[in-house]
Amino acid sequence: MNEHSIRAYNKLLNMSLSKDFNWFKKIELSDVKHGGVRDQKNFINPIGTIYVDSDWGHKQFREYHYESPFPYDEELSFGDIIGRNLSQEIQKHFKICFSIVYSEPTPKYMSFSWLNVVFINKDENMIQESMRRILNEETQGIDRFIDELSNTHELSDELKTFVKKFIEESQCKKIDFSKFKIDALGLALHTGVLINSLTLKKPLPFLLFVIFHEVAHQYQFKKYGDDEMYHFYLGDVTEKEAAEFMKKTEEVADEFASRKIRELQKRGLIGSFTPPQVYKNVSIQQISWMLNNFKKDMRKKNIDSPEKISEYFYNMAKSEL
Repeated sequence: MNEHSIRAYNKLLNMSLSKDFNWFKKIELSDVKHGGVRDQKNFINPIGTIYVDSDWGHKQFREYHYESPFPYDEELSFGDIIGRNLSQEIQKHFKICFSIVYSEPTPKYMSFSWLNVVFINKDENMIQESMRRILNEETQGIDRFIDELSNTHELSDELKTFVKKFIEESQCKKIDFSKFKIDALGLALHTGVLINSLTLKKPLPFLLFVIFHEVAHQYQFKKYGDDEMYHFYLGDVTEKEAAEFMKKTEEVADEFASRKIRELQKRGLIGSFTPPQVYKNVSIQQISWMLNNFKKDMRKKNIDSPEKISEYFYNMAKSEL
């Protein structure tokens, strides 16, 4: 599409959307793909950025991602925060405006996959959170961790930056590869993340999934706090409540890691890989059994604080050899 038509399409869309949607601020398209696999003349794919009201945008995100950590300063597709009905309403504007500007029949299909969303008019809490991220010290061991990763697998500069940014923005205090004494791929504690060095021998997409899963727990520590995350070991909760909370945090970490993998695939930075949903297949009974064993052992060893829990699992997992 030529530059003149893109400008005209942008102008018409801004006028049209601002009339019907009070959450809409502006749209900036860099291109529009016309055609596609469904019908060569009936599909459009706008590429660019839509700016929306911050409060509305966060409410929409939480409606469809009620437990996922909010992706601060990461690319987020507009399609990820709108449901089917709203999507159809908005698509009418895109399709009619396209038909007017390009003198084409009104497209039948369209996608928001390449339309990023940006939230503006951030409230005070979000500004403070941004400042905390800027001022936050670098994750201990992050450069060594990225170097070890890139020495084993071929990583583009873009992929290195993506992984490093994802880790740092979780406020992970420390990260490292280590030999493990137990059969686990990784360990996430409030003090940091350990990744089993055996995973370095795995294909890159699988290794990244493991890293993203464990770092996702760091976002959970940031969201819930250390006491809440360790509550199912120390707190006055029923066996069922503890198991359900642990299962939920693990399933959310799987989901978050899968989302990061799909984002990298969309950018063409990694190859084909279907992320596993490990914890969906783990029963509450299995988790209860595991938790009860840990809790009994902790009681014997007088483990009664987040610091002691962290030390307990660290010593259990990490091999000094």
